[in-house]
Amino acid sequence: MAAALPLRAAARAGRPLPAAEDRRDPGVPRRRGRRRSREGADAHPAAPPPPPGPAGLAISSLNAVGSYTVTSYMPTFLTEHARLPQATALVASSSAVAVLAVLLPFSGRLGDRIGRRPVILVGTIGMVLLAVPGYLLAGQGSLGAAIAGQLLMVVPLSGISAVLGPAMCELFPTSVRYSGSALGYNVAYALFGGTAPFVAQFLITQAGTPIAPAFYMVIFGLVCLIAVAKLPETSRIPLPETLPQRQENPV
Repeated sequence: MAAALPLRAAARAGRPLPAAEDRRDPGVPRRRGRRRSREGADAHPAAPPPPPGPAGLAISSLNAVGSYTVTSYMPTFLTEHARLPQATALVASSSAVAVLAVLLPFSGRLGDRIGRRPVILVGTIGMVLLAVPGYLLAGQGSLGAAIAGQLLMVVPLSGISAVLGPAMCELFPTSVRYSGSALGYNVAYALFGGTAPFVAQFLITQAGTPIAPAFYMVIFGLVCLIAVAKLPETSRIPLPETLPQRQENPV
């Protein structure tokens, strides 16, 4: 209020008013560096995000291989190599799938709380580490061992399966979201999911060991882990409307 009195007197006398910067209260510190920081941000723009196609294909492929190996091929493995009756093998596989269905909502909730990328990353590492022990345990020849061996693979698989849908949708902008997510998902399942039981049986025949499908899952998981490690976190950012534009360096 006291600073406004000289301004009113100057206006009545017809004298020019001081500039806006001079009218500031000298007791209030001025903020400096904001313009400089903005200019620095404009001079060094953020790097564009990686293309969503490889990452989406990787997590879809890993989920496809894990799902089809556990749900489709495991009954055959239990009957032919663990020597379980067909009814017992179906009970073991059905029990594992039921546990997977129970775990999916909790894994999805965890993905909402801590993000998609950590859940998928932990699930991928779990698949790599537990595939071989899971097959070894499932092949012991008892119902309990068959269920326990499948659960070793089902628990990490639930993390991947639960957040796959939202992660795929969030990778793509609105203009190509439906086409991009559907193409990546279906190509992965056609190439790697549908062929997983045949590949598993072929590997057992060629390698001469019943746990050859586990090594297939390990190698596949390690390859996909490279793309999953670079997966951007999308759970707490607005969905993009258009594809990101790559800025070219001026010549």
